Amino acid sequence: MVLPLYQLKNEYARERENLIGQAKGNTGLIFNKYFLGWEDNWDIKAGAKSGWIKQIGKNPAGNRILLEEAVERLLNLTDSLAGKFRCYKTIWRFATGLGLNNPVENGMAWHHTLGVPYLPGSSVKGLVRSWAEQWLDYPSQDEINRIFGPREVENEHEAAESVGSVIFFDALPAAPVRLAADVMTPHYQNYYGGNEPPGDWMDPNPIPFLTVDKEQVFLFTVAPRERDDAVSRSDLETVLQWMDEALPNIGAGAKTATGYGRFIRCAQTESRLTSARLRLQEEKAKQISSIPAHLAGPIAEEMSKDQYDTNPEEFLQTLKTKWLTKMQADETSAADQQTIARLLKNWYQVYREGQWEKPNLKNTPVIEAIRKTLGEETP
Repeated sequence: MVLPLYQLKNEYARERENLIGQAKGNTGLIFNKYFLGWEDNWDIKAGAKSGWIKQIGKNPAGNRILLEEAVERLLNLTDSLAGKFRCYKTIWRFATGLGLNNPVENGMAWHHTLGVPYLPGSSVKGLVRSWAEQWLDYPSQDEINRIFGPREVENEHEAAESVGSVIFFDALPAAPVRLAADVMTPHYQNYYGGNEPPGDWMDPNPIPFLTVDKEQVFLFTVAPRERDDAVSRSDLETVLQWMDEALPNIGAGAKTATGYGRFIRCAQTESRLTSARLRLQEEKAKQISSIPAHLAGPIAEEMSKDQYDTNPEEFLQTLKTKWLTKMQADETSAADQQTIARLLKNWYQVYREGQWEKPNLKNTPVIEAIRKTLGEETP
């Protein structure tokens, strides 16, 4: 009989135990595939389920560096689509994917590569739609169908033409996730199975399961289907408002009827992510652009489009055919002439090192013209 990987008794058993005990690797993969509580006849040992869940919950799930990279990629994607993000933290415990198969009976929805609990974008979309349809009076069905897409379509072509105006992305943790063991205790198991009426003589059946602990922050992102469409952008703002209302009131994930899955807005994490992104963008701008801050403006932006920083050879031709003419044109204001000349001088000093002080024959007329505009003497 071939035994599964997690049950093999060989020289790798100690390595597997260390992997689990030290919380290395993908926590979701370990939870789903490495359960060690089997008897020889494939029954589960007494107390093994609870012990396994407590062992998994000892350490936070997820690698901080990998999560930060994933969050940055998601935010970059959202920015490129003119979308927006929100951060929410769990008020109490959060259970996602309990119905998934697992040796301990109740599973969890794990991100395949990050190994952290997450909420799929389809679940976020369904949550917000349910709030709009079942708890609000004012949105019309046409508005709901426009934002989320109709629930029923007759063919693939109609489905492609009927997508919603807002895109929902997976909700990911903003940092490694603290987990918590929990238990549900059905008292009338035979009654639930339809075999006999409920009675106090029935034995309760404790069922352990794994949850996300309270005060764990998740990143929710949405974007308009058409970034330049005013209706899509307006629908995006509507969805954000509904999301702010739905998450603390009806919750996300499983067991929401008993208080699980409630989230509240976490402005502190939002502010931190926003500040970090602004710093990163500023650093990238400094690395990419050689244009000094005091010369920034419409003229500098136009020069950037002409490949001021990205393609010096191409810009040199544009400099001679476009910008030199514009600098010397009578219709160009004196202030703009000065700005153009300063930008061109900066370009020569950065990308044609030595040419500004000692130009060759080809560059001499150009540099002399720039110097004349700046009022500098030719050395």
